[in-house]
Amino acid sequence: MRPTIAEHLLGIARLLDDVVEDEGLSEASRQALADAVKQTRRLAGGADSRHEFLCWDNEASAEILVTLDVAALRTSTGELDQLADDPVERNVELRGLLAAALRSLPKDERGLESRARIQQHLRHRVDANPALNKQPRYPTEDD
Repeated sequence: MRPTIAEHLLGIARLLDDVVEDEGLSEASRQALADAVKQTRRLAGGADSRHEFLCWDNEASAEILVTLDVAALRTSTGELDQLADDPVERNVELRGLLAAALRSLPKDERGLESRARIQQHLRHRVDANPALNKQPRYPTEDD
């Protein structure tokens, strides 16, 4: 569908670029607009790959939740089926479940192993997030 989200964001950045040049604005306002242009361009760079990222993150998060090594915290596949279908909403719900798991895990060896697995996924999530990286890197078998 045209224009894409990225194209919309780049159009907004071009409009803001014109306003940044307005000499009637204070230097602080011009700097704030220039920063907004940079952020808008950065978001545009990752917008087209966001869906792929969310699908990957949702799948990886769900896998962790159903395989937690602490049965009381394990989320069933049936429970995950009840989450939102929209990838963005589902991602918010899954991240909430992961956060709850981190807070609730026991301090024994199994809990520490489960916590480490969640933390590793969150580090991989940062590396793969197209909004944070110009060249997102998804984890491999070696990671």
